[in-house]
Amino acid sequence: MASSAESISARSWLFAPGDSERKVEKAAAGPADIVILDLEDAVAEAQKPRARSLVAQFLKAHPADRHRLWVRINPVQGPHALADLAAITPAAPGGLLLPKPRGRGDAELVGHYLTALEAAAGM
Repeated sequence: MASSAESISARSWLFAPGDSERKVEKAAAGPADIVILDLEDAVAEAQKPRARSLVAQFLKAHPADRHRLWVRINPVQGPHALADLAAITPAAPGGLLLPKPRGRGDAELVGHYLTALEAAAGM
């Protein structure tokens, strides 16, 4: 993982639906600087639990690439964001994307969730 003194390139971003192992593998194998494993719009409602599990497993299986493997969670105002964070935080993605934020409060809420979930995971 890049230290704070290092910079990472983020010129190209590629989104892959988190419920498709094949698409996630293909995206991560490609040259994109950042690969966004999407749990939000690209995943049907009924597939969200499966997508969380697949994304967490993929992150754990690719520790050397984690710096470029990010996750887009579901919006904080919906019913899935906390479950998304609980599933993926122990797998330590390189970054998170928060969709449809309503303002600073949403970012602060995610920060509070992450603090608790990282402590629970021993991070």
